[in-house]
Parts: sequence; C-alpha cells; structure tokens
Amino acid sequence: MSNQQKPVQEAINRLREAAVADAQSSTEESKSKLSWAELGLWEAIGALTRTDIAAAVKRAESRRVQTIQDTLQGLFPEGTVVFCKPDHGGSFEINGLNKGSTPQNCEVLASGQERGVARNERREHFLVKAGDTVFFFRVCSASPGSGYDEFVAGRGYAHASDAGAPERLEAYARDAIQALCN
Repeated sequence: MSNQQKPVQEAINRLREAAVADAQSSTEESKSKLSWAELGLWEAIGALTRTDIAAAVKRAESRRVQTIQDTLQGLFPEGTVVFCKPDHGGSFEINGLNKGSTPQNCEVLASGQERGVARNERREHFLVKAGDTVFFFRVCSASPGSGYDEFVAGRGYAHASDAGAPERLEAYARDAIQALCN
C-alpha cells in the first residue's frame, strides 16, 4: 500500500468501526465517532485528491514538454534538443546541426537572415508551424571548436490550446523578423 493510500484506508477502517458501533447502540458517543470517522475519511480523500490533482498537472505538463521536444526533434532531426523550458518563455535550444540546416516537417510562415551579421556567420530567423504549435527561433553559426556547425536558439512556442497565444507569438515574430531582417 502506498503512502498516499494509507490515510484513505485508515479513514475507511475508522468509518467501518464507527458504523458497527452505531448499529449496536444509538448513543451520542457512537454518533460522535461516526461523524469524526466521516470527517477523517473526507479529509483524507481531500488530501489525496489535492495530491493527485497536483501530480496529474505535473504529469500533463511533463507530457506536453515531451511532445514539444519530440516536435522540435522532428524540425531538426540531425540535431539534439538540449533545452526546452515552458516556464522560461518557451525557450529551447537544439545543438549539433550541419551547415545550412533548415527546419523540416513544418510550414515556414516567415523567415529572414539578420542584417549586420558577418558574411560567414548565420543568424536566420524562422517562424514555423508544426502540427498545432507555432515556433519562433533562429539558426545561428556555432562557435569554432564546438563540434558542430550550427545551432537553434528558440525564442518561443505556443500551442493552439493556449487561447490566443499562437496568434500573439506569430504577430511578434513577424514584427521581429521584419525589423531585424529587412
């Protein structure tokens, strides 16, 4: 029996004992035991429910991050997703890209090479849609000696289930690409 199940089982046992005592006698004392047993049961269920809800939310968030990571891996199959944090504004990073890498398995909504970057350097911004998620990122030249040519620095992502977030991210990304690249 898990630690979460123990308080519930104990409360159920107390409730059974109080019910038996109540059936044998209708004194105030047994009625009191029954109400305390019921209270204990409901408190235990409430605590367990709060714990379960918190755990379920954590599991759902973990699955969502995993889904985002899988989608990012699909955008750049040759790279490695090394960072993906929804609580950091949806930032992410993908390392290990070859020179000239472009996003795969997505619809490119907007893109542009940033002005003022050295001729042999790359800093290309992309706004893409993969499934129900919009991603805004830039592909940059890696530092010499890093072991790979380019990497992705994510600026944000938004899933369709986040009311209005994809539209806001898309508008922001289009404005940023326009300002930086044209």
